Amino acid sequence: MSETEQIPEAVAAVLEALNNTDSNGTEQALNATAKFVASPEGTALAYGSLVFMALLPIYFGALRSVTCSKSKNASDMPETITSRDAARFPIIASCTLFGLYLFFKVFSQEYINMLLSIYFFGLGVLALSHIMSPLMSRIFPASFPNKQFQLLFTQGSEEAKEGETC
Repeated sequence: MSETEQIPEAVAAVLEALNNTDSNGTEQALNATAKFVASPEGTALAYGSLVFMALLPIYFGALRSVTCSKSKNASDMPETITSRDAARFPIIASCTLFGLYLFFKVFSQEYINMLLSIYFFGLGVLALSHIMSPLMSRIFPASFPNKQFQLLFTQGSEEAKEGETC
């Protein structure tokens, strides 16, 4: 066998090997499709962890809410819902759902995906900057002063303003 005859055979062998692999480089099963079958233990673990991850934040949020409400002044009135607010809720919810329906009908999926990507990118940047601010204040204490701001909402006329801060 000469050298020129070995090269096409080598190329053919490489092409055959490439045809028998998928995009990840793993070999395909011939004449069979592999399907993952979940075991009962795995399913129980998945559902149990989902229930645990759903109930844990609710529990700690409620616990924190109770401790925060006890620490406030007794003179503060608790926020209640009025019967007018309860009557308006189904109308507002229906209008919101109808608006979302129209929004998804008018705009294409690409624009909705782009809007959601920009929204979650902005939330991610804000969350990351909030998480990294204590570390950055230690590294750059003089460059980035840590000032806290409060919003002031006023109600009433100019002479008798009732202020609430957030």
